[in-house]
Amino acid sequence: MSSTVNPTIADSLKEYGRGIAGGLLFSLPLLYTQEMWDTGIIFTPERLALALGFITTLLLGYNRFSGLHKDASWIEVLIDSVEELGLGLLLAALLLWMIGAIHGDLSVLDIVGRTIVEGLMIAVGVSIGTAQLGIEEDASSDLQARDEALPGMLEQLTLGICGAFIVAMNVAPTEEIALIAAQVSPWHLLAIAIVALLLTAMVLFFSDFMRSQPYHQARSALLFVRTITMVYAEALCVAFALLWFFQRFAGQQAYAIISQTLVLSLPAALGAAAGRLLIR
Repeated sequence: MSSTVNPTIADSLKEYGRGIAGGLLFSLPLLYTQEMWDTGIIFTPERLALALGFITTLLLGYNRFSGLHKDASWIEVLIDSVEELGLGLLLAALLLWMIGAIHGDLSVLDIVGRTIVEGLMIAVGVSIGTAQLGIEEDASSDLQARDEALPGMLEQLTLGICGAFIVAMNVAPTEEIALIAAQVSPWHLLAIAIVALLLTAMVLFFSDFMRSQPYHQARSALLFVRTITMVYAEALCVAFALLWFFQRFAGQQAYAIISQTLVLSLPAALGAAAGRLLIR
């Protein structure tokens, strides 16, 4: 992905980071949806190929008219679109494995089907995230002034909780949270927690996400650890509160409660991190 002319490796990595964050922010609830998993199995290879063709065309059009710099050639547009599609499919495969939606008991065709159906949605989010969620080079002085200092602790806490609530609320009432929690191993749950922390760090500190300048400018080891710890604590609290509110803990033992909370903490953490930057 190359939305800037002659990007450095650091610029490219930041764009990939924004793409990953955008792809998951816009499509993560779909990864937690049984109907989407089943669609990947029900669809015929012909229908999956048709969906691939449609999304590829959509990415080409978006990158040509919005995602890239205006003098981009069609070759650059094609390369970016293929990269975004590949990244979407890779993220889908990794996350579906992490939540137990693809496993060794499925046939290769079923795994491919689920990966394609989910990956296409993520790819669109990757494209939008790369192009639209970065720091504007010509940002107004008013916006830059607002970004000179970190928000206060209460403001960060409030915005983080709002963001976590908005994203996690999409999947908290569904049966899939309990289903995922029941079928994944403790190692999968550990992976979910680690990925949630990595996404938080990437959004706030490493990807030049929109309005992230204060975190970049004030970066220190203490700020880094304190921030990602606070964000994940917010995510866990919001996840627990939503699951309790929707009565998902009724008759459940402690391990099931912890498992469900950790499963929901992934979208909640992404929402908490993005909420600090976008809900302002």
